[in-house]
Amino acid sequence: MQMEIEQKIEAIGLLPLFYDSNEEKAKKIAMACYKGGARILEFTNRGGRAKEVFYALRKFVDANCPNMILGIGSVKTKDEATIFVNNGAEFVVSPLISGNILF
Repeated sequence: MQMEIEQKIEAIGLLPLFYDSNEEKAKKIAMACYKGGARILEFTNRGGRAKEVFYALRKFVDANCPNMILGIGSVKTKDEATIFVNNGAEFVVSPLISGNILF
């Protein structure tokens, strides 16, 4: 999976990332990225509704954006990473490295 992620980032030249607390806006952003050629997207864990919006976004991407890889960023603990991975995150980005975040 790591190779596929790297290839998709390289193919479009960037890794789109964002956060929005509104599920419908998040879906529109994901679709705009997809229509623009992105096949990888990072949703950031920065707001109070991040988990709920990510879960909705995961379902939306699965149904509407074939071959898009969806990951989560700004993850600060191993528990957060586990929750997101168990709910469909295909990759995890962390702003720090600590014994508590490593699997």
